[in-house]
Amino acid sequence: MHILMKNFISILLVLLFTGSSFAGEFKIVAPVALLLSQDDASWGAEPIGDGDRPEKTWLGQFDSPDATVLVETTLTAAIDSCPDTGSCVVQLDQSIALTGVQMIQRPKTKILGLVGNEITFQNGAGGSFIEIGSNASEIVIENLNFDGKSTNYGNNGIFAVYVSGENIDKVAIKSNEIHHIYSDEDAHGIAIYGEGSTENSAIQNVIIESNSVHDMKTGSSESIVVNGNVKNWEIVGNQVADVNNIAIDVIGGEGTVTPRSLNGRILPHPLDAARYGYIENNTVTRMSTVGNEAYGAVHSWAAAIYVDGAHHLYIANNGVTDAEWAYDIGVENCVVSKDVTLETNMASNSYYGDFLIGGYAEIGFKDPAGQTINCNPGTSVDADEGHGYVENVTVKNNTFSSPADPPPAEFENTTELSHRIRQAVIIQTGVVEDHPNGIVTGDENSIRVTE
Repeated sequence: MHILMKNFISILLVLLFTGSSFAGEFKIVAPVALLLSQDDASWGAEPIGDGDRPEKTWLGQFDSPDATVLVETTLTAAIDSCPDTGSCVVQLDQSIALTGVQMIQRPKTKILGLVGNEITFQNGAGGSFIEIGSNASEIVIENLNFDGKSTNYGNNGIFAVYVSGENIDKVAIKSNEIHHIYSDEDAHGIAIYGEGSTENSAIQNVIIESNSVHDMKTGSSESIVVNGNVKNWEIVGNQVADVNNIAIDVIGGEGTVTPRSLNGRILPHPLDAARYGYIENNTVTRMSTVGNEAYGAVHSWAAAIYVDGAHHLYIANNGVTDAEWAYDIGVENCVVSKDVTLETNMASNSYYGDFLIGGYAEIGFKDPAGQTINCNPGTSVDADEGHGYVENVTVKNNTFSSPADPPPAEFENTTELSHRIRQAVIIQTGVVEDHPNGIVTGDENSIRVTE
């Protein structure tokens, strides 16, 4: 039904039935409220299309670049030797040791690793091997070997490739090997953090493709992450193995964009959400928090591929083996994970289960009983979190084959449903419909098992 017609019918029903002029008062008729709730509800994910994928035609300029230079001393010197304008490919065929952050800001620049290349980082305070900052555009990081040499940076942050800021457009991170980067608290292989507070200042058109990320100790962070005001991106064809926390994470509401004040309450900014993204054809093998001190060095409810407050996503044809949880559509902060399609994925040999969905804490932040929940992502702690909602998801045609035989003693369920899952279509073995009319209160779920 078209939106205009729906609105007209809803208004007409209200005028005709919700009130009668009896003794000058209006009386609410419950069946009308029921009709309006059902009519207004949509079920399952709103699809995203090819027009939402990152733009790629710009990559063709590097097939016949205006200039090609070879690193002889430092990356900075090589980039500086590129012409002032036009496309430039900077080739690396040797080992270089960075002692501080290597910024890449020149537009139309490709850093290309040749045989024998290696980048290491030697700064105990942490930092980034390579960083791309605000206002950068048309940058490719390809075929580089980032070797952390198993140096543990303790509680300091360490990133292999870090894209952070605002007004960043067209970045491709392709076919790199990222490995042995360690921190007890905060290490990343590839991290995209959008900090802009407007649509126009978003990071956009990001490609993360065919990278191998392995032997990572990331603490409470992730091997590959897209976080904050980032739109039109892909994470495709990557291999992640032997990591001690989340392999692929897409996040909203964490405070990457400055929070807002609404009716006296501090809440995440509405644009603080990774969105219009694709996670396809990735493989994750051996993801466990055992030995990770950020989680008490024991098994925890971490997922290999995790949606945490992001929206408008297509997740398909991924494979996860030997993880705590394989897939999780959840939400830690005071936001809504929504419009997520999860289909034709595979999972096996999971420790707790293959698929987890919903807010993990009781009482939603929008509930009347949840108005005192601390929703400020800058000050909230784990005990404050998990009060968000998951809405309008479609889950179907996945091959979830855990548990192993015999199952781990702590195995929960192949599919586990938490709180506040709304207008979801979940077509998976063992899932039954729940409030299929869509009318729910509190922590209840509304789930259909057919489209």
